[in-house]
Amino acid sequence: MLDLKLVQKQPEILERNLKVRHSKLSIEDFQKLDGKRRALIAEVETLKSERNKASQEVALLKREGKDASARIAELGGLSDRIKALDAETEEARQAVTDWMMGVPNIPDASVPVGKDETENVEIRRWGTPPSFDFEPKPHWDLGTNLGGLDFERAVREAGSKIYQVTKREYVLMDHGLNRAIAVVSRGNARLVVWNPGEESADQVAAFGVDGWRHFVCVEPCSTPDEAGYDLKPGESHDLLMAVQSVPNDGSVHARHP
Repeated sequence: MLDLKLVQKQPEILERNLKVRHSKLSIEDFQKLDGKRRALIAEVETLKSERNKASQEVALLKREGKDASARIAELGGLSDRIKALDAETEEARQAVTDWMMGVPNIPDASVPVGKDETENVEIRRWGTPPSFDFEPKPHWDLGTNLGGLDFERAVREAGSKIYQVTKREYVLMDHGLNRAIAVVSRGNARLVVWNPGEESADQVAAFGVDGWRHFVCVEPCSTPDEAGYDLKPGESHDLLMAVQSVPNDGSVHARHP
């Protein structure tokens, strides 16, 4: 998530970034949300100052033996108003945070601007792309034909950037990071393998810049049309999932841990 102070003090940077990233967010929406948050904070701080002053006056009246009931009643009204405004302020703060979570990261100045990935510019190549005497199939076709991946069900139930894996042992080859991720599953119908992708990673606060590129999540699952496991009292069912990331030296294969 971008620094809030940067957006507040230099909104033109965010406005330019939103335009470059083809975002539907509006800087005017942020300024309205943040303006409301600031106004609430200012009002709460003013009332808290009045409450402190009233508390001191009540203490003084009591020490002098005078009637403090009017100020005590006023003090109670101030406290109720402050409590209500504190809740409104938290809602306003969360609204600003939610808006900021949707803001895409600011690209480096050297990154060319394009409408989508089709306008990416090739900077350099490493190695020589292999050539074949046949037309190679993409991994999604191979995985589907071999019965190891179920894209249609994954997209239908969870959205894009999701794989459902039906095999019990498999290896994900990550050539970008020169690693292989070996996964073994026992006792569950299938696994979900997912990555948020660039368009959704900005909504995950734990990711740094381009952190999504190094991320893969593997989760055991069952689907609504599968029977699942019906256990009687005292019965148990073992579930196993082992994930291992190792250097990609061409010799990796999934095995039982």
